[in-house]
Amino acid sequence: MKYQIRMYVGGTVFYEEVIATNPEDAKRVARNPNAKILGFTVLL
Repeated sequence: MKYQIRMYVGGTVFYEEVIATNPEDAKRVARNPNAKILGFTVLL
């Protein structure tokens, strides 16, 4: 599945699309380890 992860770093909110098998894996594979994850959306 494809997920859009919404992250926050230094006053900026940004999005990243990742492919993972479940939401927890999607949060783990997001590229910025210093970012706070605000949420995610499943993309079809």
